[in-house]
Amino acid sequence: MGYVLTAAIVLVVAFAVAGALHVHHQTRPADRSSRVVTSTVVRRARSVTAGDHCLCGGTVGRIADRSGSLLGCTGCDRLWTLDGRKINKIVRR
Repeated sequence: MGYVLTAAIVLVVAFAVAGALHVHHQTRPADRSSRVVTSTVVRRARSVTAGDHCLCGGTVGRIADRSGSLLGCTGCDRLWTLDGRKINKIVRR
């Protein structure tokens, strides 16, 4: 009976550790791309994070939008996704 109980405890601990590692992996911050430019012709847009400064002088921060959480500037109407990609708005007249 002692071996069965020991095996059950070891399995429970192993599943708890595996679950914790999975949750940690899923909730880690997104990897930032390398800032090394491989060619002068190919240029990558700079990704932003909350707390960065915008080109207008405002600060980038999280905003609540009907489509979900976004990053927005406090000084202008620029928007970014949470992983730092710029959102281009289409204005219809």
